[in-house]
Amino acid sequence: MKNLNINNESQNNLCDERVQAQVTAELARYHMLLARGRASARATFSENELWLMADALNGTVQLAEFIEYLWHEVSDACHLDDLDRKWEVDGKELVRKLREAETSTIFALADAIEQFWLREDRRSVLDTFDELDLGKPRLCAYHSFERPSAEYEIATR
Repeated sequence: MKNLNINNESQNNLCDERVQAQVTAELARYHMLLARGRASARATFSENELWLMADALNGTVQLAEFIEYLWHEVSDACHLDDLDRKWEVDGKELVRKLREAETSTIFALADAIEQFWLREDRRSVLDTFDELDLGKPRLCAYHSFERPSAEYEIATR
């Protein structure tokens, strides 16, 4: 049997290249779903409804596992902050549409609204949709979540 001398560095490089290719492919598919979701959102929601959602999500962090509950954030904002009155929107109808929307639409809404708030030159939520569709560079939001200290956990028991 021949002794195969396999270089660990070349194995690692090959693995890195495969991982990078896989991540690139998955990200391309995700961006395709976001584009379709934005198209669906444009057809489903009025500009005032988009403004209400942007207002409701201002300062919030949309974690992937909770994005499907965006409707709940909007419902609370309508009931507690009267955002439906502020934006002249039927809050109950908006919540219904959000609850019935496809997951890709909800993810696209959360993504576009996050991008809207990250931009310094924000004019409208629809402009952000357009910029994302045209391939304008995306801004990165870095969210750091630290586990509460032991003192905090004891104090809140």
